[in-house]
Amino acid sequence: MTFIIDERTFSAIAIALTIIAFYPFIRAILKGKSRPHVFSWFIWAGVTFTVATAQFAGGAGVGSWPLALSGLLTGGVALLALSKSADTSIYRSAPLVGDRRPTFSRPHSHQRGPPRFRPLHPQGMGASP
Repeated sequence: MTFIIDERTFSAIAIALTIIAFYPFIRAILKGKSRPHVFSWFIWAGVTFTVATAQFAGGAGVGSWPLALSGLLTGGVALLALSKSADTSIYRSAPLVGDRRPTFSRPHSHQRGPPRFRPLHPQGMGASP
């Protein structure tokens, strides 16, 4: 006996798993237990829709439906997060190469006191002088 599953069945399974995966997170946002970062979710939605569009254009057919649904749900999470006053802060995480703006250094664990101001190394990337 041969057991063959066609692409529509795989697509349906993937769609069901996508909905199951997003449900707890969406519920947590609605209850106020989670505050997703809005910009990150918008970026992921854009990337996901771009890939889904490429799959549609490449003739993926029903195989691209789960990714399109994932993009839709990801964009929905971003909009839901925006409506629930989620995290919209933007932090500068690392200096860019050649960035000459000053940065703050944290004291080592054995030192006390507030962060000390020090300029970036002339070579960039915050190397110590």
